[in-house]
Amino acid sequence: MCRRKWIAGAALLAIAAVSMQAQGAGGDKVLPPNASAYGRTLSQWLGDYWRWFYTSPDTSQPHADGPVVFMPLPAGEYVSGGWTPEDPVYLKGQIEVTLRPGTPFVLPAVCVGGERYLDWPDRADDPLLPKETFMGFLSDEVMTLDGEPILRDFSDYYVSGFYNPMVEYPQPASNGAVGLVYYQTVGFVAAPLAPGRHVIHLYEQFVLPPDLIPGSTWGVIYDNTWIINVLPSRGPR
Repeated sequence: MCRRKWIAGAALLAIAAVSMQAQGAGGDKVLPPNASAYGRTLSQWLGDYWRWFYTSPDTSQPHADGPVVFMPLPAGEYVSGGWTPEDPVYLKGQIEVTLRPGTPFVLPAVCVGGERYLDWPDRADDPLLPKETFMGFLSDEVMTLDGEPILRDFSDYYVSGFYNPMVEYPQPASNGAVGLVYYQTVGFVAAPLAPGRHVIHLYEQFVLPPDLIPGSTWGVIYDNTWIINVLPSRGPR
């Protein structure tokens, strides 16, 4: 499973019959998960996000994909824990970014990626987990924008998809993985925020129990903060 880069973000894409020019903060900023935005579904946007994340040499800055920005993820610092389901590692991170006015953005909250290995097909690809199983690993999840909840039910924003062909890694991972064959993820797209300073905060615990996927088990707590500075509008000249 995706061990090389841990996944925790907070804003994906689902822009429907909601005005892209709406400004403000709070729950109305998360756009409907069953909508299509800029010609792509939520699943397609998240699939494109993870393709960028796993193949780009630099994912520390916002990445523009047309009018939409892929939000970078904080590099979580180790606080405590042993990476096990019984003793989850606690990772705390913060990142600050600047956006132009009127910019929607995509940011996932959690993801598991299925990998292919050097000895494939003798070693099978990671199996896709049922949605109920995936969501059952997630607990204590809270995501806020400027202090207001923005994902009231994470399961509503769950999507999955396969890559064909697979997303090939620049080089094999330490576990022998050579590429990503599927993604299972929770995320959303946010409408443009008003000019000024905004704060997104994510807290969640994600535990993969032993024996579900051969050779893969972990426990992790994410405590991540995004500080988003939206530049002022120039206005009419």
